[in-house]
Amino acid sequence: MERSTSYPDCALRSPWRGASLGEPKANIAWSRHVRFPVLSPAPTSKSRNGPRHSRFAGSTLSTGGGADYDPAIPAREAKFRPMPAWVTSASGQQQRASRDPKTVVEQVIRKLDNERIQAQIHADAAALERIYADDFIGVGPSGTVRTKPQVISDFTSGDLKFRSITTDDVRVHVYGDAAVETGRSTMDGQDKGKAVPHDTRFTRVWVKQQGCWRLVANHYSSNTSHQ
Repeated sequence: MERSTSYPDCALRSPWRGASLGEPKANIAWSRHVRFPVLSPAPTSKSRNGPRHSRFAGSTLSTGGGADYDPAIPAREAKFRPMPAWVTSASGQQQRASRDPKTVVEQVIRKLDNERIQAQIHADAAALERIYADDFIGVGPSGTVRTKPQVISDFTSGDLKFRSITTDDVRVHVYGDAAVETGRSTMDGQDKGKAVPHDTRFTRVWVKQQGCWRLVANHYSSNTSHQ
């Protein structure tokens, strides 16, 4: 059985409506399951004996009595219920992965390489100038060695052109301000009138210069095995 009690005006302030524990704006009820009083907001005028709800949305709070009082659940157990452990664990793993510096660099390198491939297909000199380092050196799929000025010149002149380039099995290894990208490449193009090898493997070296990642080396090798 519940019994009401009152407190003097000097009692602790209630968290509801700024009322003291002795003022009529807050109710005090004694739970038969515990030895301490449980606070509850005052009932509304529409339903004086209706269910009492916490002002904290989405949580369950015992009011020590009323229509929503479940005597099977002790009041000391009716606290804010935490999210399941598997939910918080998965969320934490995703946040840690997104904050991992190596993961961020890997995403940047993959994005830059896709931009470089599109710049080659469309002979975009401005994009090639931005992505390639000034001291770039590359060995193309046909075995031709090119510097950055030669790469831009051959693409813009049409001596080197690609209709399509796709990559697969791409991996990026980050070492501070340097990164090594490896993978397979399938290309459909011509180098000075000769068809370039269709299936190749590549190794690219990226270096962070003045806050920007740039390609400093690129080497292709034939993906055809000889017995």
